[in-house]
Amino acid sequence: MASTFLFLAEQAQAFVLRNPLQVNSIEEIIAAISNYIFYISIVGAPLGILIGAFMILFSAGDPGKVDKGRKIILWTVVGFAIILFSRGILSVIKSVLAI
Repeated sequence: MASTFLFLAEQAQAFVLRNPLQVNSIEEIIAAISNYIFYISIVGAPLGILIGAFMILFSAGDPGKVDKGRKIILWTVVGFAIILFSRGILSVIKSVLAI
C-alpha cells in the first residue's frame, strides 16, 4: 500500500500543467481578446454592409426593405466605429500607464 502512494507521488511530480492561452498577464489577455474582436470585425463589417446593400438592391421598391437595409448598414458602421475607438482607447490607456 505504501509503495502505491510512493508511485503516485512520483507520477504527480512528472505532470506539467501548460498554459493553453499562451499569455502570462492580464494585459496580454486583454490584448489578445481585443485583437480577436478586431480581426472578427474586420471580416464582419464588410459582410454586414454587403448584406444591407443587397437588401436595398433586391427590395423591389418596398420601402420597408429599403429602410431595413439602411439600418443594417448604419448599425454595422456604428459597431465598427465603436470597435475602432475602443482599440484606440486601449492603446492610449497602455501608453499612459506605460505597460
